[in-house]
Amino acid sequence: MSRHRVYCHAFVSATRVERNVIVAWDDDNRACAEVEPFTRETAGTTALNGIILHIPDDCSLTAETARAIIDISNLALGLDRIKSMIPPAPPTRLLMIEF
Repeated sequence: MSRHRVYCHAFVSATRVERNVIVAWDDDNRACAEVEPFTRETAGTTALNGIILHIPDDCSLTAETARAIIDISNLALGLDRIKSMIPPAPPTRLLMIEF
């Protein structure tokens, strides 16, 4: 089992959007992602120049679709739109989207 800690610009699920965060998860349980504010560099944290989506398996949202929605000059608007496209079902997977 591997533990991952990734700094990213945003974490988006059906219930929330959080900016500048560290997302942590274990390989065997991606449904239980932990999100905390990014306050400083920590050992074992990698950086993702992008966002992480926490979505159910049957969500049709793809990395390409999300990239097309995001406008870096107005990131908040794109993140809210992506959030509205995620079904309210329990999340089971993480989708990492690089800018």
